[in-house]
Amino acid sequence: MVVDGYRFQKGARFMALPYLASWDPRHYRAPDDFNPGRFAAGEPRPVYPFGYGTRICIGKSLAELELRLFTCRMVRAFRLGRVNLPRAIVGVLLQPNEDIVLRLTTRKAQSSVHSFDASAPGRGVRDVTYASAHVV
Repeated sequence: MVVDGYRFQKGARFMALPYLASWDPRHYRAPDDFNPGRFAAGEPRPVYPFGYGTRICIGKSLAELELRLFTCRMVRAFRLGRVNLPRAIVGVLLQPNEDIVLRLTTRKAQSSVHSFDASAPGRGVRDVTYASAHVV
């Protein structure tokens, strides 16, 4: 089989590298720039964490909605500050070379059913570990 001029033997294995697709200047105007709004502006999403096509995860929409709600609630309840800046290790997955450490400082409580109770005792700067992010 020949793909883009490269010949592959029968039985060869292929692996998609989401990191490379996400940083491809053919897909993004400025791939090295931090620009979360790029997807809202219509730029493509070459990374498929939920699969693609007929075998796409049935929980994709719910998971994305939950992530948006969680992010909104965290930003509303806390001021986020970076404590360290890990280097990226590029491989099959992009990962940091050390834990990502964030400082969360409680914002003043807002009168809303959806806000965290930031006024409760002991709710100032929080120490939390979530996935590979460590919060101090």
